[in-house]
Amino acid sequence: MKLPLLSYVGNNGMGTSDPPPQRNKLLRCSRCKCQNYCNTSCQRSAWVLHKNECKDLQRFSPGKPSETVLLVARLLQLSKKYSKESNSSDDFPCSLSELQSNHEHFNEQRKKQFVKLLSTLKNYCGDQLPSNQELLHLFGQVTCNSFNICDPEMQSIGVGIYLKSSLLNHSCSPNCTAIFVGTTIHIRAVKAISKGEECSISYIDLMNPSHIRQRMLQEQYYFTCDCTSCQEELLDAEMGSVTCENCSGQVLRRDDTSFQACSACNTQVLPTRISEVLHIEEESRSLLEDCDSFSEKLKSKSKGQENWQNLFKLWSKLSIKQAGVLHIENVYRVRTVDKLYDVAVNLQNWTDALYLAQKVIQSYRKLYPSFHPLIGVHLLRLAKLQHFLGSFTMAIQYLQQASDIIKVTHGLQHELYKQLEEIQSNCIVEARFYSSDTQDKVN
Repeated sequence: MKLPLLSYVGNNGMGTSDPPPQRNKLLRCSRCKCQNYCNTSCQRSAWVLHKNECKDLQRFSPGKPSETVLLVARLLQLSKKYSKESNSSDDFPCSLSELQSNHEHFNEQRKKQFVKLLSTLKNYCGDQLPSNQELLHLFGQVTCNSFNICDPEMQSIGVGIYLKSSLLNHSCSPNCTAIFVGTTIHIRAVKAISKGEECSISYIDLMNPSHIRQRMLQEQYYFTCDCTSCQEELLDAEMGSVTCENCSGQVLRRDDTSFQACSACNTQVLPTRISEVLHIEEESRSLLEDCDSFSEKLKSKSKGQENWQNLFKLWSKLSIKQAGVLHIENVYRVRTVDKLYDVAVNLQNWTDALYLAQKVIQSYRKLYPSFHPLIGVHLLRLAKLQHFLGSFTMAIQYLQQASDIIKVTHGLQHELYKQLEEIQSNCIVEARFYSSDTQDKVN
């Protein structure tokens, strides 16, 4: 199901429905020098919206407002137009006013975020704004209904409001997933859906224990999830599992501060070990939550390869602390290994990247639903690494596994699936060539 976009802002500032090109090929607005575009046609079509904000961006320079501020400003531009339209016959919302806000449930942290947004918005747009109460309501609508717009590899490139897609409820075991082609959202079924059955998507990252998922949903969306996955104790126990001191087996978690006996040798977890686990998890949580600010600090002190080397040292140090304490299925361990993989790729340490990617996919398969787009994307990355390193047989195996998932999550017409098919074709040809070449040398 392909659904239209009300408004969006991107990390690139692109006003296009085409897949994002490489940043160094983008055209930049000559006036504000903030917004980037794929080509002149893209820039021309985006001018309808951008002409109003261009002067505001020039005034705000050299800084740039956050994505949320830009999105709220764009929605204010569009609100009059959409408020005048009547509801459609299919009972889908067709104006922003129909979206839920939940601003009356804001906690202190959310209220502080609104005060900060209000101050920035006034500096950005000037004094010609609706009342604070109206802006509070709009801010609630944005925080409760916006979608992260992702590139083909599920990396966030912006944020947008999609009126019809906002009707979809959340489940930690969803039967649909949201995939983007440029800024167009596609809602795709990932399970068999019976007639009359509700379609659902996930609002949050599912690779978290149920109590963390519940907290995230309550803090941003103000509801408690009661799906089957939230009742699944085994998955929670695996996500918080640690390594046995005696045999290195997996020790499942019972709750925040206690563990079951080792599943392999029945050894109990000692209080000193529990203290060590909690300390490492807290350090991991803090670093992972602040990873963007840490990265920016390192970038300000170094450039290019030196920056990536510093990041590799940072995540390696944390990974060494986790090893032998947190099990590979512990979510903090998985996320740290994933960070190391990204840095290894940027450093072109392909052998390290392959090893780390194999670790990550083991955990992804266990902790995410079977047809989760991230599993397909990561399998494709693995295939690319194997292909680059000349392991054509392994590359073909991973490509087939990735294909089984991506054709469901992204679809046969998506550029990611077409990219997969091209790599698969090249792999098969190269595998045959090297096989025949080897045979000729033997003869």
